[in-house]
Amino acid sequence: MLDQLALALALPPTQGELIVLAAGNLLVLVALLFPIACLETPMTAKTIPLDAPIARGETSITEVTVRKPGPGELRGLTLKAVGEVEFDTMIKLLPRVTTPALTVAEVSVMDLGDFTALATEVAGFLLSKAQRQDFQPE
Repeated sequence: MLDQLALALALPPTQGELIVLAAGNLLVLVALLFPIACLETPMTAKTIPLDAPIARGETSITEVTVRKPGPGELRGLTLKAVGEVEFDTMIKLLPRVTTPALTVAEVSVMDLGDFTALATEVAGFLLSKAQRQDFQPE
């Protein structure tokens, strides 16, 4: 069975491919995992370069990826406040949807231009596909 597993994992996977290996009465289900970037549609995440890097210990964060918030990340917030890019709402939401995960303290003191870029990107995820196309430059 280990030989079958090694062979199965060496095969080039397709997105969402599942391989089921049978060994007697035991079924082993192996889900092939892919980087999140392979599964994302163009409007589920965006990397924003920061004008003013954020110092975190000995490292410096020069870019932040924001992803489309899900219902769990929006808990305790209103869609209206997110859509209006309310400061207090974004201070709560940005740490939930950024990679690397920014802290509330980092979001509270970050450069205003960087804050605005991240916040408006998150608010843009609330738009429908048709609404987003209205805002695309021609």
